[in-house]
Amino acid sequence: MSVKVLKHDCGIRDHNFSSVFRREVGITIKHYIECLRVQAACDLLDMGTMTAADVGYAVGYEHLQTFYRVFKRRLLCTPGQYLAGIGEKKMPVGSK
Repeated sequence: MSVKVLKHDCGIRDHNFSSVFRREVGITIKHYIECLRVQAACDLLDMGTMTAADVGYAVGYEHLQTFYRVFKRRLLCTPGQYLAGIGEKKMPVGSK
């Protein structure tokens, strides 16, 4: 998921896409994409067939450090803690 893909999917070619998106959806594009990726990561982790690292790559993160940082910011636990049941199984922080 990227801003380019969102622009195409929404049919908006406007250079003000970010401000239009925020006004209509209520959150920034970056926040929206992070929430989608973290929710997808939770779904994959819940399946129990992939490592946290594999999940990070699968949901679109090129750098695992970024995946872990975003995951912890959104769910208040690491992917490992989530897998161990220490973290709560909930929607990412700030998602609508």
